[in-house]
Amino acid sequence: MKDKKAIIATFHNVPNYGAVLQTVAMSSTLKKYFSVVEILDYQQLELMKSKKYVSCESLKGFIQSLYSISSYTQKNSKFNIFIKKNMSLTCKYSSGSPIDVDNIFLGSDQIWNPNITKGFDPVYFGFLNCIKRPKIMSYAASMGNDNLTCDSNEFFKLLKNIDFIGVRESNLKQFINENNSNKAELVLDPTLLLTKEEWTKLFNVKPSQNNYLLVYNLAGNDALTNYAIQTSKALKLNLIEIMGIRRRVKGKRFAHNRIYNAGPSEFLSWIYNANFVMTDSFHGTVFSVIFEKDFITYPHKNRSSRILTLLNYFNLSTRMTSEIDSSFKYNINYESISLKLIELRKSSLDFIELSVNNKTEITEEHII
Repeated sequence: MKDKKAIIATFHNVPNYGAVLQTVAMSSTLKKYFSVVEILDYQQLELMKSKKYVSCESLKGFIQSLYSISSYTQKNSKFNIFIKKNMSLTCKYSSGSPIDVDNIFLGSDQIWNPNITKGFDPVYFGFLNCIKRPKIMSYAASMGNDNLTCDSNEFFKLLKNIDFIGVRESNLKQFINENNSNKAELVLDPTLLLTKEEWTKLFNVKPSQNNYLLVYNLAGNDALTNYAIQTSKALKLNLIEIMGIRRRVKGKRFAHNRIYNAGPSEFLSWIYNANFVMTDSFHGTVFSVIFEKDFITYPHKNRSSRILTLLNYFNLSTRMTSEIDSSFKYNINYESISLKLIELRKSSLDFIELSVNNKTEITEEHII
């Protein structure tokens, strides 16, 4: 397949750490199989609204966006530089632009979450204006929410366009396999396809001597922040918090450092050098595992399924907790987890290899 071209359609151009890092990981992985790998430069309408520096949707939103514009501008600038440096993009895609491509990979990320894209977006099911009919595969695609409520008739109609289906959550795999003739397989998020050594080399992540507990607070949940404050005191560690939301006008004030403008490389460095990590994020959890950190994942009422799928791979479901009791064990033994990750990584790479080599049957040994 080295003489072939592949295109990835995913959420690559939003100021979200998981989105851009999974895109880079997917591209890096596919370069092992294809001579040319590009990211579809698709400006999805609803996603582009979320990138606006100033919101005009409401007076409250306008004031809020003005208040946070300085740090948000800095953050966006770092993301744009990262994307330009680390992603090979196609020309800006519109439905009238014909594409010459052999293979289309859909995902990873929540490309099938209709709440994000305001209904299902056919582009993320491979409906592109192509010169010839390409092979279409989803890889670790996600609906995001635990409760898979959607227009299932439309979803399964769109799904018929995909030749090989790889998803990120066990409940989505079950949902598809109970209702669709083309069965889905469970695969690792692309970020887990790269080793700790590959991540640190790729982005020149260096060790530091600082002692701190890192919080990656994707949803801006004050309950998580308060929980982290208590834990940092118990562990006698400084507290640093990376925020996934914009600075709030009436947000609660805390004494520790809250970072609103970190870029993707800084995000990796903060996790890599942390003594302890607390997060409500899937990718915050992923990189805690990759970098072999002691961590806690704070449960989210609507987004816990994909995190639990990940934690169950490694018998780490007890790391998802909203409080620590006396029986909690702080030090994770990564010896068996590393072996399991190697096994799961091979299984997921087998799925990609079998898909790109036109194998229509995936045996049980290749299923996670």
